[in-house]
Amino acid sequence: MTLKKIHLMFFLNAFFIISFSPQALWSQAQFNKINCPWSHTLNKSLHVLFVQDGDTLTLVDSEGRRYKSRLVGIDTPESYFLGESQGLWAHIASDRLKALLPKNTVVEVEYDNQKCDPNGRLLIHIYKNKEHINRIMVEEGLAVNYCLPPNEKYCDEFGNTAQKNFDQKNGFFEDPTVEIPYLFRVNTRGGNFVYYVGHRDSKKVVTSNEIETIPLGKRVIFYNKKNIRPPYFFSN
Repeated sequence: MTLKKIHLMFFLNAFFIISFSPQALWSQAQFNKINCPWSHTLNKSLHVLFVQDGDTLTLVDSEGRRYKSRLVGIDTPESYFLGESQGLWAHIASDRLKALLPKNTVVEVEYDNQKCDPNGRLLIHIYKNKEHINRIMVEEGLAVNYCLPPNEKYCDEFGNTAQKNFDQKNGFFEDPTVEIPYLFRVNTRGGNFVYYVGHRDSKKVVTSNEIETIPLGKRVIFYNKKNIRPPYFFSN
């Protein structure tokens, strides 16, 4: 094997790990070590550069610096994940976010407890003319609640709204063929991956094998057992 091929294999392997590792496989200590240099932009004027899908976009500041960003607390159907797509509803969610946030839209951002994810993307609540865009996506049934401690600022609100949509079959919940996005990613990745699911009210945490025992709107996701911290507790 040539040196060039070895370098290429190393690059592709690193790219796979960085791009597709589930967010909370990282421990809290690893999260704290993430280089997140752009928190200083919080009070600056930011503009939308482009929308990638229903919950990811790129922002730009007045000095031309770009910030890949993830709408925190919500999860929309996947446009592309490991070569797979959730089809129509992924496109509907993406088109809706593009309509809400056209290129050059001036926005304000709000952080939760973590400013970045392991891939270095900003984790943000985004506002346009004081409208909370994350909230709108959930209200319209285009996103599900995605509560990953310690980012829990709007978990109750988003969870209650998503549960209502689920019960009333609003938005993508009307289509029984569409998986909950985080379940779609786990199933697409395959293997015997076990994660943990907590209940927002009781704080009891169970393994992913028992996820259906916890109502959709009450779910709190832990991809790493080490991240389960009080008041949440794991029950065998």
